[in-house]
Amino acid sequence: MKIKLACRGCKEERFKSIDLTDGIYYKFECENGHKNNIILQEWKFEILFEMALMALKDGYTREAVSSFAASLERFYEYIIELIAIRNEIDSHQFTDTWKLMSIQSERQLGAFYTAYLLHFKEVPMPLHKRNIEFRNKVIHKGYIPTTEEVTDYGREVFKYILQVLKKIDLHEYMPAILKMTQKTREALNIDYSYGIICIVPVPVGLKHHSKHLLENLDFDELLKSRKEFEVMKGSFE
Repeated sequence: MKIKLACRGCKEERFKSIDLTDGIYYKFECENGHKNNIILQEWKFEILFEMALMALKDGYTREAVSSFAASLERFYEYIIELIAIRNEIDSHQFTDTWKLMSIQSERQLGAFYTAYLLHFKEVPMPLHKRNIEFRNKVIHKGYIPTTEEVTDYGREVFKYILQVLKKIDLHEYMPAILKMTQKTREALNIDYSYGIICIVPVPVGLKHHSKHLLENLDFDELLKSRKEFEVMKGSFE
């Protein structure tokens, strides 16, 4: 999948198509010779969710299920780390601990449930069993789902993510969010200027939203609005 990144040096808006990769750091030179160093602002679960929306919009139903499911798993990781840093756990200790469970999704889910219980003092609501069974049927058994089935699945994943995000007080958690962001950028070891961009119009995350805006996000409206060149085009903030 391609993303279109704007050149920071050109007076007129010029974009260059870049392959979207696993990293958040992109380096390119425009046709006028301007060198660009760009960092994406979205978290991994936000990018995967957008990829799922686009795949569903374009009719790639199995790919959409895979990306929705991966988005949810990376969301679990995001919340666990956010809670850990909020409780003053050293980021390097978290990283070392996460490595112990990073290759097993069941361990990650168990860690999420435990972190949720200890922090919010209530039993976490799991994703409905039918959605888990549907995901496994598509991913592991090669089932080719209908657009309606994938839309329903994506809607449930979306509701689940928002349900958790709404429990987080932005004022309370913003220092932890900023620490997570700084840790990610420091890991890139960049010693020269760079730009920070947002490549999706409405990320499904905390950084860009008040609780009021989270309340008004609608899955069907997001899906309806997604067009390839509108979604994956970077804009500076």
